[in-house]
Parts: sequence; structure tokens; C-alpha cells
Amino acid sequence: MPPPLVGADGGTRYLAPTRDGIPLGIDASVSRFSHEHSFPPAGTLLLFTDGLVERRG
Repeated sequence: MPPPLVGADGGTRYLAPTRDGIPLGIDASVSRFSHEHSFPPAGTLLLFTDGLVERRG
């Protein structure tokens, strides 16, 4: 799920890319797409993890 951006007015939108790229960790020589989104004043970007980095014990 793309990260949500919450504006000062409480409105929310997801920062979904305009087209899909390749996953991280794949051959660095493969070209990737760049994505840009405007960030409103007093906006809040919510980022989270699903536990990608896990350690046993």
C-alpha cells in the first residue's frame, strides 16, 4: 500500500506511483522510474513497515 499524505485540512491521499517499478534489491544496473509528489505545508506523511527486517531470538 502506498504511503498516505494527510493535509492540514485533514484530507488524505495516497502517494501511489503513476506506474510500477522493480522491487528494491534487484540488480542496480536496471533502470528505475522516478516519482514526484507535491507536499503541502503542514502536511504529514505516514510511513510504516510490515516487519521486513526481522531477527529471531
